[in-house]
Amino acid sequence: MNKSEFSIDWKAFVIGFFVTLISLPFLNAIGPIISGIIVGYLVGRDYRSGIINSGLSVGIAALTYAIVVDALFKNAIVARAHSTGLSVETVIIISLIVAPIGGFVVGLIGGIIGVALKKEAKIKIFL
Repeated sequence: MNKSEFSIDWKAFVIGFFVTLISLPFLNAIGPIISGIIVGYLVGRDYRSGIINSGLSVGIAALTYAIVVDALFKNAIVARAHSTGLSVETVIIISLIVAPIGGFVVGLIGGIIGVALKKEAKIKIFL
């Protein structure tokens, strides 16, 4: 593959997406980092591929999670809006903006770690 080309590794993407969705309620930010590490390790070709694949899978999973949480827990959103003085719509919009951006950033961090682990493992195997 040419360095200027990029492709999504769909298997790694789907694994990262579901690991994020499953781990997010229990592990908070640690779950998406673990997901990013897994995706980065699975992709492992280069940092660019690992970062983009992990960032996208975790970011989209975080957005999906935010949509589900916003839909299921309307009382919590109303309480958050009341405590902050913002409207319910504003709280939802902020949630839908912050979740994928935060997920993408955390996924990037995990992706970097995952690719680094894969590269380190290859070095040790061949030495």
